[in-house]
Amino acid sequence: MYCASVLISAGQTNAEKTGTMLVRVQVADSEEPLNGAYVLVGGTGLYSPADSSGSCRFLDVKPDVYRVLVSHIGYISLEQEVEVQSAEVTKVVFKLTANPNQLDPIVVTGTRTPRPVSQSPFSTHVIEKHYRPTGQQTAADLLRSVSGIDISGGGAPGLMAGVSLRGSSPSQTLVMLDGVRLNMAGKTSTLGGVDLSEIGVDHIDRIEVIKGPGSALYGSDAGGGVIQIFSQTVNKPRVTRVSLTTGGGKCVDDCGSLYATQRYHVFHGRRQRSWQWTAEGSVAANGGHIENTDAQVWNAMTKLIHHRTNGRTAANLFLSRRRGGSPGAEGQGQLTTFDIDDRQNNDVVRLSLSDRRQLHSGMQFEANSTVHWWQVNRINPIVQKGELAGNFSAKHQLWTLEPRVDYTTHYLRPLTVGAEYRFQRQHDGLFGIQTAHVLAMYVQNRFEIGAHEVEVGVRLDDHSLYGNQLNPRMSIAARLHEGLVLRSALGRAFVSPSFDDIFRPTELFPQAIGDVVGETGNLSLQPEFVWTADIGIRWQMHQLQGEATVYQSRYRNLIQPSTVMIEIDSTMQPFLSLSNIAKVHITGVEFSKRVRIQKQSELQINYTFQRAFDADATGVNRNLQGRLRQKLSGDYHIDIGESYPIRLSLRADWQDRYFDEGRYFNQSIESEGIDEDGEELEIGSPEENWRYLTLGLSCRYKLTKSIILQTDVTNLLDERYQTVFGIPQPGLIATAGLKLTLD
Repeated sequence: MYCASVLISAGQTNAEKTGTMLVRVQVADSEEPLNGAYVLVGGTGLYSPADSSGSCRFLDVKPDVYRVLVSHIGYISLEQEVEVQSAEVTKVVFKLTANPNQLDPIVVTGTRTPRPVSQSPFSTHVIEKHYRPTGQQTAADLLRSVSGIDISGGGAPGLMAGVSLRGSSPSQTLVMLDGVRLNMAGKTSTLGGVDLSEIGVDHIDRIEVIKGPGSALYGSDAGGGVIQIFSQTVNKPRVTRVSLTTGGGKCVDDCGSLYATQRYHVFHGRRQRSWQWTAEGSVAANGGHIENTDAQVWNAMTKLIHHRTNGRTAANLFLSRRRGGSPGAEGQGQLTTFDIDDRQNNDVVRLSLSDRRQLHSGMQFEANSTVHWWQVNRINPIVQKGELAGNFSAKHQLWTLEPRVDYTTHYLRPLTVGAEYRFQRQHDGLFGIQTAHVLAMYVQNRFEIGAHEVEVGVRLDDHSLYGNQLNPRMSIAARLHEGLVLRSALGRAFVSPSFDDIFRPTELFPQAIGDVVGETGNLSLQPEFVWTADIGIRWQMHQLQGEATVYQSRYRNLIQPSTVMIEIDSTMQPFLSLSNIAKVHITGVEFSKRVRIQKQSELQINYTFQRAFDADATGVNRNLQGRLRQKLSGDYHIDIGESYPIRLSLRADWQDRYFDEGRYFNQSIESEGIDEDGEELEIGSPEENWRYLTLGLSCRYKLTKSIILQTDVTNLLDERYQTVFGIPQPGLIATAGLKLTLD
């Protein structure tokens, strides 16, 4: 049988015949096939997961001697030389020995070429499908406990959730899905244009988190790091998966009422000869934990892949529709004294095409192109003197084209040369049409110095609005001892403000009120510049795998949400805006530990300590608003019973972030206003700190080979009426679900 993703090399000419390499991966003791093992052919750039029979076949391989690496989580990796003969099928069997504490998956995001985590020069976290706790509903839930990650918004199913890495803003954290960037400014501006709550866990095969400077390869929106989500694949001729989840939560309104939440997902895939096709759709609905936070999301995606003798071509179409309320959409309404029904509708269409082919042995060419269309409609966002006055809508387009060549001269030492063109257009009824384009070129090379590896890369961006910007990066991975690696990275990023940052009107005041224009956008915004450095140590021993990292970022012109005061009917009202902060320092420490306890259980502990501050005119350091200060998260799961049909998971998450009401509102506010019933409004602002502790407990029961039952209860110990920036956090949420797989 062929692999689910067959990557093959060219190089076949009339003068020289090629051969075939057939790799079989088995468990050493039982000789059972090991599905999902990664096979990496050194010197060619070829890699692929083994299929359900444990097999992986590479066609048209140039006769030579190759070093082949096979890796699988929970097994000791093997590496050996394999000689391919002309016009022959070379068969090789790898028998991996089980080791529950061996946690060394293959990653591709950090350098765009596959390599084990233990060899990555970057701080890397991998969330594997088969080794993650149960109970999570979305990508935001999976990422919430990872050290250095801050999930903004959300907390209840259906609420928008953005992500930032190491204190950077969401717009500086690149989120990708199967190699396609998802960042779309304007869709959810305060969340960097990515809503992780729209991506359900049933859509996800694995997630790779690369922390630290990534702009040398990926551009300005990767200054804080890169998060790449890989969708589920087909490793059988035909498969259908159905997931149904329903439940409810407790509203935060003193009345003890409940709201409903549901999520439905269906996936169907086929694989026949050289063709692979998948289609999936999902529906998520949430009643809202406070007034006007309900949301409904519909997603559909289809993917077609054609494998050829020298590569593959893939096409992907994604459609999304979201209907939701605010502050469920963005949270700004809770900072006002108006009781409004502000709604936000999003419609997204994304089409991507990619082509990968081997030019000859050791040289691979890849081209990716993507087109995004999305429209944002805000219903009843305009308020004048307390009365609803109208709607606001904006249309956006983003076109990208990226050709790249990877050339490998020696085993695992590729030279990458690429270019990228990006064009963005925004059209709204208030500011008209805005356009910008970026042309970039980048190069990256990895070489060895003794037992150590050094990687150097640089990217030149020519921005139509902000000129030329050079973003270098250097990283080092020094192997101190078997299983002990010291690594460090240093890089620069240039982050341009989006049209949404500059032009987007506030939810409440897109028109002039007297001499004041209350805008969320800021026409005077300048681009950000940041230097980021980190140094860390990664260890992998018999009992555990862990990583500790110290990092620092120095920003110039950091774009930071701030507050402006607008007088309405002789009353000063606070509204969010954006501004540049001249100099900002962010320093932090991350620690993560992962322990496999025998074969049936696993414990993960992640801790983050961070300080983000700027200096005022007198040189006194001031903490930045809302930034994560500390986070301690733990996940523990255990498999019980014969063949482990039951999995129990316990999750804990504690967060501490800085908040200064006086500085946030730029003045002392004695009252938040009066509601329509004459009662004083309380937005529940914490004083100087905000702390939040929650627990989650879930159980998964494998009833049969095809049927899985699952229950989950979360927010067991939250302080339901404590808030962040005036947005109440959700209360207790309980769900139950069914997963059905048909081969």
